[in-house]
Amino acid sequence: MGRAKLTVSEKFNNRTERNFTTPLINGCHCLDWTGGYSGNGYGWVLDDDKKLKLAHRKHYELTCGSIPSGQLILHACDRRSCVEPSHLRTGTQRDNAADRKARPKKQLTDQQKEEIIKNESPINVIARMYSVSRMEIKLIKGE
Repeated sequence: MGRAKLTVSEKFNNRTERNFTTPLINGCHCLDWTGGYSGNGYGWVLDDDKKLKLAHRKHYELTCGSIPSGQLILHACDRRSCVEPSHLRTGTQRDNAADRKARPKKQLTDQQKEEIIKNESPINVIARMYSVSRMEIKLIKGE
């Protein structure tokens, strides 16, 4: 007898974690996806119809409704691991580029970089600890 399959809603309940180290945006800290990740730092979730979906897009659909055709889901927090509905909004590729250009890149101190190099936790855990991308952690670690 196998274990019961989780619905996609149950997966979000079981595979998210409130990140209190992130700033409040729209009254909420980031809600980090703790399930599987793509190589570029976005969460993946297997939908009820057995299709692999980006976690932030699926959570937007579950909590806010359908995504208009041709629209992206943008993060107000600029964190790919975040699925907090109040941090997500629809927008175009042009909106996304403008957001990216307008935000200053987070600068880690030399001490933080040394801590990251020594930290043996999984890459996604370290990235959440420092509120940076998985790619940033991999670059610091030389991977």
